[in-house]
Amino acid sequence: MRRLEAALRELESDRKTIDAGETVVTDPDVRFKGLMEEFDRKHSALDKKIKELERSGGTSWDEQSKEMDRELEDLIRTYKKARSGLE
Repeated sequence: MRRLEAALRELESDRKTIDAGETVVTDPDVRFKGLMEEFDRKHSALDKKIKELERSGGTSWDEQSKEMDRELEDLIRTYKKARSGLE
């Protein structure tokens, strides 16, 4: 669970860096904004699940860890797609 939390914090930190740089752009790309909105939704959903699992105990974590890993990978793919549009 700590690995997922750390990954979310790292993605969120990098996301804030993008937001800071985006203010320089005068004509933001619509696709990029859409991907970042998708990222924000997925990030919030995964963060909420992690917090719920922390409250429920260890057996729930064992049962759902594979699903959570897939969701994290999906979140990372979404982030990378959006990030590649900036380069």
